[in-house]
Amino acid sequence: MTLQQHDDAASEHNSAQQPADLRRFHLAHLALRTHADDICRALAALRPGETDKAVAIGRLWMIYEAGSRGHDVAESALCWPVVAERDPSFADIQADMDKQHQVVDEHVRAASAALNRLAENADRPRIADAVETMATLRQGIEDHFIDEEDRAFPRLAAVFTQADLDALERRRQRMPKEMRVMFVAAEDGAARRANAPDLTGSLPLGDRIKLTLFWRRHYRRIVGPVLAIK
Repeated sequence: MTLQQHDDAASEHNSAQQPADLRRFHLAHLALRTHADDICRALAALRPGETDKAVAIGRLWMIYEAGSRGHDVAESALCWPVVAERDPSFADIQADMDKQHQVVDEHVRAASAALNRLAENADRPRIADAVETMATLRQGIEDHFIDEEDRAFPRLAAVFTQADLDALERRRQRMPKEMRVMFVAAEDGAARRANAPDLTGSLPLGDRIKLTLFWRRHYRRIVGPVLAIK
């Protein structure tokens, strides 16, 4: 083995052994909490007949729905099985997390149906239905996140490695570009609004540069009209 090969092997070994940085998971939770709150507040302020504003809420919702489902699918399919394989005692927690993801998905489906109806006609009954279903979803994700952060994340941090996180990032990079841009911009926007630069720092450097130059304008275009509903 040459000296370069030895150094490469050592670097690969260190990458595999380095504890996982879970800030990106916490950033995803912050983004989902923040933008659910935005949608809930906008719905509470919506007046009958303001269908154009309901459509604006619907545009943010489409991104939110895709982000929520993608996040839960990644955890259930790519994260929890790895933790359970390396720590078999995690199996009961894994089962609980998967059940909670199913409940959240049911809430997401109900909210999606209500918001689609609202975008067609923002009358009083549809506004009330959307307010109720979004409130149920918001409470559901909060209950799930609290339990997940308390019981699952510490076990994830104990066995996940930087190499595992790198594999997740490669999967994110393969997403359709427009979708990935909006997800990253939403995470960045939530962190900036919460004054949480430590969480923003978990984003890849290249993405942070593109956010500064280009991507934040996309976030403002989607979220701005929702925040203006008062």
